[in-house]
Amino acid sequence: MNPLLQRIKSITFLIGLLLSGACAADTLNVEHPWARATPAGAEVAVAYLTIRNEGAADRLLSVSSPASASVEVHNMLIQNGRMQMRQVEVLEVPEKGAVQLAPGGLHLMLMNLHAPLVEGQAIELTLTFATAGTRTVQATIAGLGATDAPDHSSHHHH
Repeated sequence: MNPLLQRIKSITFLIGLLLSGACAADTLNVEHPWARATPAGAEVAVAYLTIRNEGAADRLLSVSSPASASVEVHNMLIQNGRMQMRQVEVLEVPEKGAVQLAPGGLHLMLMNLHAPLVEGQAIELTLTFATAGTRTVQATIAGLGATDAPDHSSHHHH
């Protein structure tokens, strides 16, 4: 085989590898992050988001926010007619799937808030995944009784 052709082939292969690496980082997206406003004096707040994964299965290992001392993933379960909160240590993100953290199910609990969450402002959330690394998003703060993201209607893609 012509040495130049051989070289072009190996370069093309390298470019392919680089591109697939670059895309792999973007196969996991955090969508519609939002939090609920808290009354004055509240020590905990709740935040919701959707993790959409176009690639291989991954795991959410931890979440942090400058707005609170710590952030935990909790799940709401109904057991014997009673609502229970359970902390989820590691959240599995299925291959080519999505995990929705929404009212009535999985959610983020911001523990020991530094200040109340005020409607209309935003807080930063940093999610750390086993494979995808970290994703930092701005979560908009919705009203106290909100059941959906403040700007959900304008960004709906189906």
